[in-house]
Amino acid sequence: MLIIKPKTMKDWLASNKSWNNFCAVGTLVDKSIYEYFLNILPPVTYTFMTMQVGEPVAEAINPETNKLENTYSTFAWVADGVYMYCGECFKGSIEAVSFE
Repeated sequence: MLIIKPKTMKDWLASNKSWNNFCAVGTLVDKSIYEYFLNILPPVTYTFMTMQVGEPVAEAINPETNKLENTYSTFAWVADGVYMYCGECFKGSIEAVSFE
């Protein structure tokens, strides 16, 4: 059985990397990272399964609405104390926006 250890706040600080260089879409993170992002600003989305940081990261055309919309750093619950970084997503979504 493959066990993947979630990245921690300690790992991030020791890396001396920016968030985007440290964590890719789909990376598992622990509660310390999740709570850091939860507490830096009131979340724009906060449910049992997902949390989106309150400050927009970028803007992109949402193909579902054909409108320019904000994107937010997004996390989804995986297991007790483990979350997945979903990337930059439209409000209420956990699908990463492609900026290509």
